[in-house]
Amino acid sequence: MPTSNDLILDESLEQLRDHFHPEWGDRTLLDVFKRLLAKNIKAPRWKEGDHVNIQRHQIRSHRERLTTAELAQLERGHDRDEPESEAGLIIVAVCEGRKRLLDGATRINLWMKEKNTELHDVNVHVVEGIASSYQLPLRYS
Repeated sequence: MPTSNDLILDESLEQLRDHFHPEWGDRTLLDVFKRLLAKNIKAPRWKEGDHVNIQRHQIRSHRERLTTAELAQLERGHDRDEPESEAGLIIVAVCEGRKRLLDGATRINLWMKEKNTELHDVNVHVVEGIASSYQLPLRYS
């Protein structure tokens, strides 16, 4: 039977489906998570197809409810504020002692612009034992 940790991670991975890019080495939805985390970390010589070398058992997941003001403290990679939808979770990974926003920047930017004061569902994934980035092969023989 899946644990609540597994259910929360699966829920986040499903939300990341729109970020699936086989041309950047994604084979699974967990690969999407690994690539977005590598993109956020941007190690020296980072490339678009890099994926952090972690396994599912290294991720502990839980749900939090945060205000827009709390979410605004997260570093966002852009200032776009016109999301396709306001629905969905905010997805955060915590690694190397830092919270890293993986999905939800556009929604957060909109909520800040609107001075939204509501609580928002945030799936938080604490990643243990980060190894160096690696690039997945684009093709298999």
